[in-house]
Amino acid sequence: MGCAPTQGWHSTDRRACAPDSPPVLCLSGDDDGLHELRLGETVVLPGECVVGPDGAKGRLAAELWVSGKPVATRRVGVPAGTHTTVQVDGDRIEVVERRDCDGRVPTPGDE
Repeated sequence: MGCAPTQGWHSTDRRACAPDSPPVLCLSGDDDGLHELRLGETVVLPGECVVGPDGAKGRLAAELWVSGKPVATRRVGVPAGTHTTVQVDGDRIEVVERRDCDGRVPTPGDE
């Protein structure tokens, strides 16, 4: 899997995505803390989602910042047509959910 671009990601509030859509990456809002993810110049705060540029797929360099300082970087797999959720665990970025986009809006309890 190649590298996904860190530029061109933008905020989205879409809860559904199509199988041929660019990847969606969300930062879980379950955490309390002063952290954020940075994808190039794009900042993702807890509870927010971003969608990649057309053609984006691969491994995305996500940088974890806590209280305004960089603490870790992880390459997160973001295949096209997927919705990936990550959370912060201490000073690590953990993938907690990855699901294929199928155009349906997920409901609580969907896997």
